Amino acid sequence: MSALIITDGGIAGFLACWSEGVARPSDTPRLRDNAEVGGPVAWIDPRATAPGSAAALRASAVCQMVAVVQGRPAISIEATAALPGFGDSAVLLAAGIEAIRRGLNRVVWPVHIGGPSAASNLPVANLDAIADVFDRALLAARLLSVDARPPAHPAELRIETPFVDLGDASLLDLAADMDAPLKDAWWCRAGTDALEAPCGQCASCKRWAEAATAAGLSWEDLGVARVG
Repeated sequence: MSALIITDGGIAGFLACWSEGVARPSDTPRLRDNAEVGGPVAWIDPRATAPGSAAALRASAVCQMVAVVQGRPAISIEATAALPGFGDSAVLLAAGIEAIRRGLNRVVWPVHIGGPSAASNLPVANLDAIADVFDRALLAARLLSVDARPPAHPAELRIETPFVDLGDASLLDLAADMDAPLKDAWWCRAGTDALEAPCGQCASCKRWAEAATAAGLSWEDLGVARVG
């Protein structure tokens, strides 16, 4: 069943797109940004501000399997900035509305609570945050399903959170198991763009390098030929 995948071009979002897209035949024609119905849709989180993240997604292998569209929030993200966490609700509602409009019954929210502690799979301190994600996804899906009535939309909307309880190292290990080309993801936060190698020096690059080491993986194992 096809889905709308919320993504910011980062590792978790890319992996969600890959896991949905790899099920499609390899000879599937490239889908255009304005594709209305059909296969999976990568919906760029309107909060994605990392340089190159959206461009990286559009240029990546994922685009051979999914349509990529720019997300537009139902509520101004700027208006929710003063309310911690509320921006997630605005994004879920906007993504759910877009999924329903496209005839899709699933939204994949690749939120990742594992945190920067690469060796930790499920830090106890994060249990409340993980429970909050489950509650938010369930409530948003129920609210959206109230208006999505048969016969126009016969099935209730589901919001899935496949990576919420994975640590960084576990997420990279899963990516390696799935042969996901993480060179097409974007995690560098140093101002580089999608055509440059990750800097290897910013906090985000160091976080994922630490996670790769904890998982017993090299950058090459993850499909990244060069870092920094």
